Amino acid sequence: MLAVLVAMGAMSVASIPLRASETDNRIESSANQSYVFINCLNNSLVKIVSKDGVVTLTGTVASSKCKTMVLYTVARLPGVTRVDNQLLVSDEHPGEHSDTWIKTKVLAALLSHRDVSATAASVKVKDGVVILTGEAKSQAKKDLTTGYAREVDHVKAVVNNMTLATTKAPTSSFAWGIAPAKLPSMAFEQRSGRAQR
Repeated sequence: MLAVLVAMGAMSVASIPLRASETDNRIESSANQSYVFINCLNNSLVKIVSKDGVVTLTGTVASSKCKTMVLYTVARLPGVTRVDNQLLVSDEHPGEHSDTWIKTKVLAALLSHRDVSATAASVKVKDGVVILTGEAKSQAKKDLTTGYAREVDHVKAVVNNMTLATTKAPTSSFAWGIAPAKLPSMAFEQRSGRAQR
């Protein structure tokens, strides 16, 4: 009996890496079969490696737009916990710590965090100062966006000019937008001072 319990325990411990490996294989396969990888990368040399949900992207892409699209695609795959984007852009090689370099790093930071919307934020950098515009869903998401931008190396300051999304007023006259239950139609006639159905 003890031997059976020990064997079962060994099998369950051995299956943990197998499950992680299956998830990593699924992440790599899904990325390689995605629309972006198939149609946008063409002859780009991109390698994706997933280890325990942490995805590392290496290689060269044709433009910064492709780099951003690859990062966005991979960051949204199920099972991905973090993306280390080491992709290089062949048409531009921004100097390390230049405004272009900082902008790329800020966009990568925003894309790698699921709790903010990188597509809702526009990023500009001038002399190391990051300027964010766009629309945040809440004050908390606006603050998170600022914090993630500040975490990027060589960012001198962050100016967050993002506006807060406004909630639309209900179009119904009822406060909760719930239609009232239909009341049975009643015909009232005035006869001798009484209402009749």
